[in-house]
Amino acid sequence: MSKEKLNFGIIIRVFVSLLPILFGMPTLATIFCAYNIAMSFIIFGPLTAFVSSLCSIGISMFLASSYGPAEELSGLVWGIQAILCGAGCIYGIFSKKDFYYGLGVSTLGIVIPQIIYTQHRAHSDGMTVVQMLVPKTENIKLIINDTIGSLQLEEQKALQINDILVDKMAATVENITTMLIPSALIIVAMVIAYVVMWAVSVQLRRLPFGGGHSFSHIKVTRTCVLIIPILLLLVISGIGISNSLIIMVSLNMIIVLLSMCFFAGISLVDFYIRRFIPFMPVRVILHALVALNAFPVYILAAFADSFANFRKLPVAVNKKGGEAHETKE
Repeated sequence: MSKEKLNFGIIIRVFVSLLPILFGMPTLATIFCAYNIAMSFIIFGPLTAFVSSLCSIGISMFLASSYGPAEELSGLVWGIQAILCGAGCIYGIFSKKDFYYGLGVSTLGIVIPQIIYTQHRAHSDGMTVVQMLVPKTENIKLIINDTIGSLQLEEQKALQINDILVDKMAATVENITTMLIPSALIIVAMVIAYVVMWAVSVQLRRLPFGGGHSFSHIKVTRTCVLIIPILLLLVISGIGISNSLIIMVSLNMIIVLLSMCFFAGISLVDFYIRRFIPFMPVRVILHALVALNAFPVYILAAFADSFANFRKLPVAVNKKGGEAHETKE
């Protein structure tokens, strides 16, 4: 870390990182700001990071107020999320020396303020969190009817869906969506935290003390894989005894674990194709085109990789005997 005198440049960097708020992209602003805070600590020191954190709250509230005075609270939440995410990143990398520990702390730093804010906003509007986040049954029925109406006449006749069946389908969708709210919040927060952690790790590899993390090395443990069938059994048993709490907790854990396996599967595939496609944006587009259609395949690949480390195969080693990663791009 090099010493830096506090100057107006700190405010400018924070302001630029939060500019996406003006364009309706607070998530992108949170990522940029958290990255800026973490890199301020790494490059300049804790004082600069602390001042950047204070500035992020004020600037975030100021930019959010452009949508109305009531949105200043939203700006406060975005600023706090950026601070906690950046702090989690710093703590994981420098204190624990563990990328995934920092990822977990950063994820909590994003999801906890979001839950508190969502609950506060729902109560202010006279609603529950579920009523605020889950579409109403009538809206779900409209979506179902619109989907059926877009089909060909022969397909509509084959479906033979009456109003009673549509009501049942809408109620089922509403119940499932309600149960999966926690996992959705966790997954979104985890993705945001990972982007920040990964971006910081890329910069760390360019510094003298090295270190860092590569996306191509994401791997789920055997314990995570073995927990999934156990959770499935809990869901089945929960249905048998009509225990909604067991079903809800188990389903959310399954969704989170399967999402982790999905990204681990993409990581495994990326480990091999980056040898032939070194340009990262091209690989990102390729994953975006293939991943959603091959969701089960990526998950099964992650399952297999947790028991047999496919990254140790000779084909994954480049000509110089080293593994390809982001620093070579």
